[in-house]
Amino acid sequence: MDCISQSIDSIQVDKIWRKYEIYKPTNYSGTEPLPVVFYLHGSKREMNVNSHWNTSGKIYQSWRRLAETENFIAVFPFSGHYNYVDTTLKAALWNSGASIEQEIDFSDPLDDENFILTLADKIRGYNVTDTCRFFISGFSNGAGMTHRIALNHGSRFSAFFAASGLCQTTRTNMNSRNIPGLVSFGNRDKYFYEPFLEAGLISDSILPMDGQLVFKDSISPLKPILNKFALSQGNLLSATIVKEIPRKKIIKASFLGGSPYIVNLTYNVGHEWKTKGPTNHTKQAWNFFNRNSSCP
Repeated sequence: MDCISQSIDSIQVDKIWRKYEIYKPTNYSGTEPLPVVFYLHGSKREMNVNSHWNTSGKIYQSWRRLAETENFIAVFPFSGHYNYVDTTLKAALWNSGASIEQEIDFSDPLDDENFILTLADKIRGYNVTDTCRFFISGFSNGAGMTHRIALNHGSRFSAFFAASGLCQTTRTNMNSRNIPGLVSFGNRDKYFYEPFLEAGLISDSILPMDGQLVFKDSISPLKPILNKFALSQGNLLSATIVKEIPRKKIIKASFLGGSPYIVNLTYNVGHEWKTKGPTNHTKQAWNFFNRNSSCP
């Protein structure tokens, strides 16, 4: 039975009610299963929890518009809230495996893996979903959480897309399959260039776009950096630029296990999720998903 509503709903996970929003295209005929796309928001600093559940922002709007035109279901889970130690502000954060700022009380983090998997199972149970086109995406802290799910639960999703966020954890489920992944960064995004600074490969805070970044002598200096993205930690086989066009560089890394893992490095883009123009991350994600459908 089609039980999907168009508003914010809750699901109980680990005895805690967790909120999410689900969006189904208004023109859906009900005669064929629809693809499903999860989007995990970035971290937020907020006055109260009610502002966290406001999905009127441009990223959510871009997903709804695309869901309408491309006919898929969009799912927006909400992370947990944590207190700042010295202020009344709240931090909306995913438990992605990353180290957390000391000013945030993260002493009792929620099990976000279990939340997302439980929600995915619930939605997968509706007869309106196509289980061979079940995707996950995220921005910033949400991109880190997306990596964590892809790393350990590839059997539950078909492919993933991450913008402006690194893999911040290691694989704990050795039986998880590798799934196709696309990571998009701007050359002005500090979360991408800082590892290169630490490795001594660049001298300032903007990644070069002139081809000098690429593995002209040996891939070994970049191996630790690419392994931050890798779904198979430590099993990097090769990495090459497969395409260079003005203002964009596409790096394809090959890992033991076979699934493609691609990094798009885009000129003059910072730490952001673009919803318009040639870098439009929402469309990038959907186009990648269309090319990489597979049954979990």
